[in-house]
Amino acid sequence: MLKKPNLLFLCLGFVISVNIWAQPINLLPVEPKRESARAALKTFLEAFQQPRGSLNPDPLEEAVKCLDLQSIPSEYRAIKGLESSVQLKEIIDSVENFHPEDAPVEKDGPPFVIFRSQIGEIVIARQATGEWLFTRQTIQFLPLLLASIEEEKRRTGTAILTQSESIGSQIREKMPPVLKQNILFLELWQWLGLLILLIFGVLVWRVTQTIISLTLGNVFRRRYPVLTDEQIKKLYSPLGLLAAALTFRPGLRGLALTQNSLTIFRTLIFILTAVSIIWFAYRMVDLITAGLRKRSLETESQTDDLLLPFISVIMRIAIVVTGSMVVAENLDFNVTSLIAGLGIGGIAIALASQETLSNFFGSLVLLIERPFTSEDHVSIDGIHGTIKEIGLRSTRILTLDNSLITLPNSNIAKAIIINQGIKGRRSWVVKISVPYKNGAQKVDQICAGIKEIITKSEFFNREMFKIHLFDVVPSSLILRVELNFVSDNDDVELAGRHQFIMDVLRLADELAIELEVPN
Repeated sequence: MLKKPNLLFLCLGFVISVNIWAQPINLLPVEPKRESARAALKTFLEAFQQPRGSLNPDPLEEAVKCLDLQSIPSEYRAIKGLESSVQLKEIIDSVENFHPEDAPVEKDGPPFVIFRSQIGEIVIARQATGEWLFTRQTIQFLPLLLASIEEEKRRTGTAILTQSESIGSQIREKMPPVLKQNILFLELWQWLGLLILLIFGVLVWRVTQTIISLTLGNVFRRRYPVLTDEQIKKLYSPLGLLAAALTFRPGLRGLALTQNSLTIFRTLIFILTAVSIIWFAYRMVDLITAGLRKRSLETESQTDDLLLPFISVIMRIAIVVTGSMVVAENLDFNVTSLIAGLGIGGIAIALASQETLSNFFGSLVLLIERPFTSEDHVSIDGIHGTIKEIGLRSTRILTLDNSLITLPNSNIAKAIIINQGIKGRRSWVVKISVPYKNGAQKVDQICAGIKEIITKSEFFNREMFKIHLFDVVPSSLILRVELNFVSDNDDVELAGRHQFIMDVLRLADELAIELEVPN
């Protein structure tokens, strides 16, 4: 009979215990001294009106109890609490038109802001225990606020803190409490504002690119016709990024950021602005090089054509290095130590890239001594062709069969260079081996026949040629034929070589002479 009532009582007890557990429990009653924002503020201020002397307990202990010190290790709370209390009292005394009676007397409600600026806020908020205390964020910003007061005193002799009336503060006042919740180091509405600002910046970037392409694109094309459309388009992106960066800075004013977060975002904007300027200057090298190339085409000297690649590379390196050092200096990096570190690293890099440096200095030798210029016909280490480009590392030669050969400048600087371009025409030396058994009469006949071939050819200079017996080898006589082409052109040279060789072969057949390959 007793089991059912006992079971019923157990169920009721379980339900009641669950409801009690689900409700916020405050085992200790809230001190009247801190039961509202006005009570806590009054308690804090009255603690400083009591004479300290030898009183025990210290009156300032009541002021310390009005601070939320839970984030501070317990062994330091007493010392930190007294220090923060004194700082907070000095700051509150400096706030203009502040009256403790302005604080609400309700035991529940939103946080009460005593003072707000871009550096930080002085806020009293209700805790989970029901007490009203100065918040952890307030304790965090006390040194910064106090430093601004002392700086103002040094400058003007007095300091009065006025409430911030910025756009950001006005926007924040209109925000619902749910958007004022702290996430990381910002409030939710501030994160949303940053997202909107980022989207707006990207839009400004794109719009700026479009406007510049419509206004300056045609100007660049007319002034620098050697530039491709792709090179001109590369100028749009850094200018668009610069425009976006310039819109971010004023946009931050509407977010009521604290001094720490404002410093972080301003640093990011500074880096973004610097990167866009360096990027634009880097791309402008193409325009400068195009202008120099246009002028070099108007001069007869080929030296400036060869110097252009060096100038372009050196300008790019100078822009990147100088820009990086300026950015580092503004970010308070020790540039001197950085340069010293780069010097040590440079030695290691130099040892690891001796071949690259050798090619670079080989390029300098070629530019200083100028053994050849652009479009000269040369012979280097058995490679015959036309000089097309001299770079920092290598030189490019276009051969007669339209192959582009790249030779390291260090090798060219040490090689024997035959420059046929200096003569103003291309020449060709042919060695023909005539066996002894043919006799002197046939040698005279073949020499006369070769002379006739040259004088009738449209590819060779008919007055500037030489035909001589040049050498005697064990099995034959060597004829040396020196020819000069009428044009400094690859096609003319190839056609002339072909015709001459075929004509000599036909001549040898007519004279019944068996030619040999010279050793």
